[in-house]
Amino acid sequence: MFVAVVHRGGAVAAERIARALSPIDDQWRGPLVVTTSGDAALASRGGSQAPVSAVAPTGALQFGAPASDGSVGSGTRVAIGPDGIRVVRGVPCGQSVYLAHTDEFAVVAGRFDVVEAATRQAGCRGDVDRDWAAGTALLLRPEGHRTAQRGIERLVAGEERDVFVGGSRRRFEGAPLAEQAFSPDEAADALWSTLRDAVRRQLAGARRVAILLSGGLDSSGVLAALIAEARGASIDELRVLTWHFSAAGNDDRPYVDALAKAYGIVPLPLLPRDASATAQDGLILAGLPYPMLSASLEIQANAYAASLGADVLVTGAGGDEVLAGPLQALSQMLFRAPLATVRHVLALEVPWPTTRRGRLLDYLVRPLLRPLLPPSLRLRGWLAREQGWVSWTGPYGRAYQERRGRAEAARRMVPRNADERLARVVSHSGFDTYADFRTQLEYALPTHAASGVRRVDPLLDAELVRFLASLPPKLLQDGALHRGLWRRALRGHVPDFVRLRRTKGDLDGAFGLSQPYSSAEFQEFIDVPRELVALGIVNATPWVTYRDAVRNAPDDEKRGAALGFIYAACTVEHWLRARKRALR
Repeated sequence: MFVAVVHRGGAVAAERIARALSPIDDQWRGPLVVTTSGDAALASRGGSQAPVSAVAPTGALQFGAPASDGSVGSGTRVAIGPDGIRVVRGVPCGQSVYLAHTDEFAVVAGRFDVVEAATRQAGCRGDVDRDWAAGTALLLRPEGHRTAQRGIERLVAGEERDVFVGGSRRRFEGAPLAEQAFSPDEAADALWSTLRDAVRRQLAGARRVAILLSGGLDSSGVLAALIAEARGASIDELRVLTWHFSAAGNDDRPYVDALAKAYGIVPLPLLPRDASATAQDGLILAGLPYPMLSASLEIQANAYAASLGADVLVTGAGGDEVLAGPLQALSQMLFRAPLATVRHVLALEVPWPTTRRGRLLDYLVRPLLRPLLPPSLRLRGWLAREQGWVSWTGPYGRAYQERRGRAEAARRMVPRNADERLARVVSHSGFDTYADFRTQLEYALPTHAASGVRRVDPLLDAELVRFLASLPPKLLQDGALHRGLWRRALRGHVPDFVRLRRTKGDLDGAFGLSQPYSSAEFQEFIDVPRELVALGIVNATPWVTYRDAVRNAPDDEKRGAALGFIYAACTVEHWLRARKRALR
């Protein structure tokens, strides 16, 4: 964790502010290290959120895994010098970075609440950004650099910023990505090798490792790579955690059992119902709403990993996007091999309900026709889908949806080459927003014992993501099963019962079990979100109708699925009320 300050009054004044911000709470572990240069100061602490390395000869601090060539990779890098602060956020999801300017100084930190505290101490008003509140509450990722408070920005993935008193310079850089030609077997071998390298990089020397295993393709592949590392003596201790609950139709437990038998491991069960004790506290983490419905489950997993003495908790996050690529990109193959492409899409098995006709329309026909449609028609279709999911918007919320819809209608749907596929993963997937949430989680309340454990996502390693984006879309979907290349790469490493599974598990049942529906505190936020109604983001009447549907859902699985569409709004409502009380 870090905080950097550049001050008009010089390095002494900058250091004073950096030191004052560092003990904002007891999440800062280890001794405080402060360096100065020019008019700037940089403070960091040791512990599990310490920088993984100092970069010679600049002395820059690297948080998260650098690339093999020494560049920022999927981490975040910060340095100070005579010209101020330089910070780089890696692709696709380096650690979160927030910054703000006051009349006397500029501050950059990895946590929003640290920057917010600095602006408050400088006498800034700190008005809520209404568009940010709307985007978060309506399940639309807030655009670009917006944050909860006007005057505080966030860096997006792939951004480099020079920060000085009174302003900053912004750059986006990245080497061009060429498309690679492999046979399926060559690509599969290269993918497995790249995964092994990614796991090694992301662990960054951690010796006591826990992994969150679902029994799906993604976490199973990462587990196989971890076990290979453990056999190579680079890991001293490997613990496997898994959420244990029944799920209608897509139960993961038989697949977890198969992995346990194949590898001789004993997975440690996490019971979602036990997570409900932390659900209330999980609404706000590190000073911001945590709008992911998985909050209490993730706090539970982090806390258990911490209790086992783990240095890191590894996940399979990101696989759905990076290992499959955009299926609509298959339409670009029609111009080269039309009959083969049609046959491939007709035969393709995906783990969600679809038909042969539906696949042809969704992956081939609509992507080609979309650019020919007038923007007004594309906007109408986008709004129908969004407002079907989120039916309780107020006047400002609906206007915000329409504005976002116009931007989506103008966006190119189908990436045409490797660079555009990489850009889609970086910008459209929201992985940098996910990384912001991941940082919040790492600094969860100390009463949960969840702090002190670093989250590691090898499938979001920068070099692995670039490699997959460089492959032709048809190669990623090799064979008749969805994500065929990944399945081919796991041959001999993952049991076929798991590797060839046709279904995909979900956490709806776990979500339903992990929420304290009967608690008075939770009911307060779900009842009528008065602050969001006052902002015009929510319309109270349809909200109440939907809320009652959640309360009356016939089982935990349906309740969890329904809650997903209003949970984010509940977290924003809680945050708005807490902020209002704090400013009185």
